[in-house]
Amino acid sequence: MPISAISEGDCWTLYTDLIKKYREKINAHVHGVYDNDLLMHIEGSTKISTNSKRNMPVETKSDDMFDDRIAYQLHIRQKKCANVIHKSFTQIFTPKYQNIVLKLLRENAGVALPNFPSFSIIERLYRVEHKNFYEPCNNLIDEIFEYLQDILIKILHNVFSEETNYKDLMIHKLTDIILHTLNENEEACCDDIQKMLDIEQRVFTLNHYYMDTVNKIKQKIQNNEENRASSK
Repeated sequence: MPISAISEGDCWTLYTDLIKKYREKINAHVHGVYDNDLLMHIEGSTKISTNSKRNMPVETKSDDMFDDRIAYQLHIRQKKCANVIHKSFTQIFTPKYQNIVLKLLRENAGVALPNFPSFSIIERLYRVEHKNFYEPCNNLIDEIFEYLQDILIKILHNVFSEETNYKDLMIHKLTDIILHTLNENEEACCDDIQKMLDIEQRVFTLNHYYMDTVNKIKQKIQNNEENRASSK
């Protein structure tokens, strides 16, 4: 049907339906509901069975930028970031690091009560290690941004799979919206990460009662919200 024969109401209805389909597809992939997940398992099992005779196991490339398993891909990247951070602290268990701690203990002898090391030692040691968080966190944001940029545009093209006169123009406009939204969220995420890292660098966060205090505040906020909801 030529585009001139479509009314404004028909265009708006079609546009609304496509956007709804796009949102539902993204929401499903974010929550781990994939259209072809069972098919992938069946095909994967068949391939493994076929290749087992040749002693050549088939491996799935989970870090493919065009893999639409959004929930799984985000998990993989978060796990990678956690491993990098974990490895950056392995020096703590080395004899060299232990000697540094012993040196600090000797230097601070007499500052606190006998047999009770000064809390400033923990603070000094942590401030040196704190910098190890910045690079992995920033890299995680960059990787997630690049992945979401690629996969959201891919899903957009899948939703607009049928050839229409307005397809290219619609995809172009929606792509601009997607990129603009991702850029805004990337900036907000970077700001939040920076705030959290700054907070973790403060002395009070090293106190063992810190998380108890945080959880009490969260619980108080939740109770207030529930009370307001019930009073309406």
